[in-house]
Amino acid sequence: MVTITLDQLPSGLLLEICGYLGVDGLLAISQVNRLLRDLLSSFKSLWLHAIFQRELVLPLASHRPLIDFTPDELRAAALSSIRKEGNLMRDKPTLLSATYIHWPYPGLNSQLDRRDPDLHSESPEDTIWMHLCHPNGEWVFTVSKMNVLRVIHLSTGIVALEERHDIIPVTLGASIPYIAFAVDFMGDQEAMLAMVVTAHRDASSVPEGSTNDPSTQINTPMLRVFLVKLDAGSNLPIVTLHEQAQHCLPITPAHLDIAGDHVAYVESTEEEKWYGESTVRLFHWRRGEFIDLPSLLPSVQVSTFQEYFFSLGISPEHEIVLQVVAFPPRDALMSLSPPPHPSTSIGIDKSVDISSLYPLAASVVLPTPTGPTLEPTHAAICHYYTGQNPNCIRIWIRDHYVGEWSACWSIFTIPADFSKPISQWFHEESFDPGLSVYQNHLRRFSIRHQQVFEKANLSHWAVPVAPGRRFIWWSHPQNTPEPSPPPSSPTLTETLDPFSQGDDGGSPVEASDPMQVQGSSNAPVPTRLLFFTNVIDGLPLVDENEYKQPNFDILQYSDQAAGRYAELELEASIYDIPSSVYSVDMEESSGTVIVMRTSGHINVLRYARS
Repeated sequence: MVTITLDQLPSGLLLEICGYLGVDGLLAISQVNRLLRDLLSSFKSLWLHAIFQRELVLPLASHRPLIDFTPDELRAAALSSIRKEGNLMRDKPTLLSATYIHWPYPGLNSQLDRRDPDLHSESPEDTIWMHLCHPNGEWVFTVSKMNVLRVIHLSTGIVALEERHDIIPVTLGASIPYIAFAVDFMGDQEAMLAMVVTAHRDASSVPEGSTNDPSTQINTPMLRVFLVKLDAGSNLPIVTLHEQAQHCLPITPAHLDIAGDHVAYVESTEEEKWYGESTVRLFHWRRGEFIDLPSLLPSVQVSTFQEYFFSLGISPEHEIVLQVVAFPPRDALMSLSPPPHPSTSIGIDKSVDISSLYPLAASVVLPTPTGPTLEPTHAAICHYYTGQNPNCIRIWIRDHYVGEWSACWSIFTIPADFSKPISQWFHEESFDPGLSVYQNHLRRFSIRHQQVFEKANLSHWAVPVAPGRRFIWWSHPQNTPEPSPPPSSPTLTETLDPFSQGDDGGSPVEASDPMQVQGSSNAPVPTRLLFFTNVIDGLPLVDENEYKQPNFDILQYSDQAAGRYAELELEASIYDIPSSVYSVDMEESSGTVIVMRTSGHINVLRYARS
């Protein structure tokens, strides 16, 4: 009998076989020998199809479409992602490395005027007031209540950049910041930062011919766009800002986002509000022009990507509606006549009539079987950008059933195919008179509606991770034994890198965490913080009939539903008082969890290798 090995098959037949394989199968074949690896390295479409089917979140630059990467880059990224996913789906995901950053951070305030009395009044919680984490888990951008922008390198804890803006300071009791900011992470070494600051200016600084009344120019919302260079460096991390544009805005944004040349934002409503439905604006910062958008509903949140942006709108009937607006190709827009003002001019408040280049691709109503119970002020637009490919959008919205009581998220998954013409991005079905209103809304755009009912005794709501498939939550166990005090205070080396390998090269040994030291007898007793994760894959679809059963008890139902998913406890060893956690962020692409505490201390937990 003649035996034929896999690499002896004709290339066409082998490629046809590979087209039926998932990522795991392609990775296995690529590791058989160089011939098979070289063959798979020649066909990018195989890797793209398998990655989309598995919904892998790859450790690659977030602003580039996946088709821009080589097959070898996709293969390496898929292998890293598979290993990360395998660890995170264990009953107890293994902590592979960690960094503990002690407050005050090395380099804090070193780049600012130390004589500034405002800096000495900032508490740790004020310093980390607003923050965004890089998907690679290496950097965190913060804006303090004194309007200081900082970039912290999470592997060393060093403050690599500090810049204070000459703007109105935020009082400690204020609910609206005078800075709104967003970051488009373009890779490990570059990012685009959009900031709106409320600047002190006098009438003499207003350019001649400005259409704005000079009397209103004293405190002006100013959009500033920076190219950020990130350099981890061999010795010290360095971050530099390179201003790209500066523009005046008519109203301070309540929420904004940036991708490429576009900044989308929701205008502020009343001064005392943080979020509230309001007008959506789109600004092309490179041309210096507002874009005339299609008629959009008042929005509470926007999310911007390279070829489109999403707006979470509120209809007059109080329905939550996802609206998707397409962008034109960059070359098509830049080939138009230049803007009427230079890109750095002040006082721009014009919209160009190119609305036909920005069509409304879809308006998707997000229904519930129990009526208008969704709370749009607690919502997240979740999307992993892959370019012009089949994809999905997930919307997490807090669901209220009994008055103000809520222990539930509603998750709506809307499929889309961005490889098709804009009019075909979303496949629409016609109305079916035999179905309920709820079922027809789901059917129209093939929406999957699931719910996450939270476990009991949580310290905070469960929160979705950016792509919307995974979620994370944390709590404190009851009657946790008190930790033993450390033998001495941590050294600088321990503070910056608290994990060192033992002599045998075995498991990492955690350095002392100062928060484990128990204070006076009247002080709260530190307990161990528990962190959990899971994915929505196994959760059932919402069954409208369950809610229509006689004597339906939502509280009893929520307890049962909370048991439908397992608690995958992340390996960690953090002790603190229950109210100490300021925020917990998880970056899916790098498998990094960043725990920021009200004391200013930061724990960086890594569940994937670089």
